Amino acid sequence: MLKKCLSILKNILLWVIVAVMVLVIFLSLASRQGNTLPSILGTSMVSVQSDSMAGDAKDNFNKGDLIFVKQLKDEQKADLKAGDIITFADIIENQRTFNTHRIVEVKNVGGILSFTTQGDNNITTDSERRLANDIVGIYNGKKITNGGEAFDFIQSKWGFFFCLIVPLAVFFVWRLFKLIKAYSQYSVAKEKDNN
Repeated sequence: MLKKCLSILKNILLWVIVAVMVLVIFLSLASRQGNTLPSILGTSMVSVQSDSMAGDAKDNFNKGDLIFVKQLKDEQKADLKAGDIITFADIIENQRTFNTHRIVEVKNVGGILSFTTQGDNNITTDSERRLANDIVGIYNGKKITNGGEAFDFIQSKWGFFFCLIVPLAVFFVWRLFKLIKAYSQYSVAKEKDNN
């Protein structure tokens, strides 16, 4: 009875691990079309690439951290205020990316919202004002310290290979072995019944 329970528990654990791996890979490799990030239930994971938001405040984060960003609908962007930390589409070194900085000023000119942002660890404000359609979401204050490094590794070719391909191959070879073993036991039992 204990052996059967352990076997069931092991199978459940394996399937949970596979599901989590597939989910993480999906989030890290999902295409980033437009000004959106892949999300689960409206929350995205963002790997921090610089120390522009480093500091001593409770809501600061460092390069290598993994932060969680709540995606915002267009009507929610009108409620943003100075002090909120937002993630927005940006161009850095001629590459489209996502950046996360604090709002220091909000302007509404003729019904068009624009936001001045600045990293807490930066001396000056960002050179461009952000429009509402540049904004992806708002930092919800949750982070995994150094989790961004693992997230970045998973997005790399070697990370994809070691974190998804190898475990899935091992899993399916193990399941194939179990199937062959079960078939072999069935064949032996059937042969005994025939004799």
